[in-house]
Amino acid sequence: MEYMVIPPALKTHFYFISLILTFVFLMGVGFKIMLISSTQDTTGRLSIFRIAWMSLTSLFSPECLLARRVFPRSRLRGAMLVLIIWSSLIIIAGGVVSYTSRLVGVQLRSTYHLLSLSVDTAGFLLLLGVLYAIARRYLLARDKVYTMPEDGIFLGLFLLILLSGFAVEGARLAITSASDTYSPFGSLVAELLSYATLETQGKVFIYAKLLHFTAAFTLLAYLPFSKAMHMFAAQITTRFAKEKERLYY
Repeated sequence: MEYMVIPPALKTHFYFISLILTFVFLMGVGFKIMLISSTQDTTGRLSIFRIAWMSLTSLFSPECLLARRVFPRSRLRGAMLVLIIWSSLIIIAGGVVSYTSRLVGVQLRSTYHLLSLSVDTAGFLLLLGVLYAIARRYLLARDKVYTMPEDGIFLGLFLLILLSGFAVEGARLAITSASDTYSPFGSLVAELLSYATLETQGKVFIYAKLLHFTAAFTLLAYLPFSKAMHMFAAQITTRFAKEKERLYY
């Protein structure tokens, strides 16, 4: 529909910014891997491709996916971290499947409902997890919790991605006058937007979509330089230690 068409000038600007932020992310991850590997006495026996593969697979290790390092200290924090990790993976997987199907021209049909419900529910659960993290750090923080500006940047970007994502879905449903039982939380936003004019709904859709993807790419570029990277770096360091033991002993 005409109200859901992003102007070409804005689309070009978005693509340009996205390429730059993606390049920053790749460079940041590359430097981080090099830094971690330089502290391990394995680089002489491991190729750069092996190091990259170890780093990637470490992110999907049980220690990372199940937050095994966090649960012994706090079950609630561990549960929230697992919720954030798995919800993020479901949303990313859903986005990849959706855009790939559009790119190759394959309709998801009945699978779309399952995908829509999974992503919508994961988005809401992720929102709860992020709100918990914000509350724990800024409202319920104890003396031993040290808050830095970068904590607010990371959580703020995460929150912006989620809120703008629900705004996009809600505006889409409001513009098309669709009742989607497979997007229950998006439908709630659509109900709120139903009182606005069609032109306003179209503006919400366009600018929320641009904001959503811009925030997502900004978070992606910021991730290698944030404290959140330590959550993954710890798994990579452990993997290097195991590989070192295998090579030398």
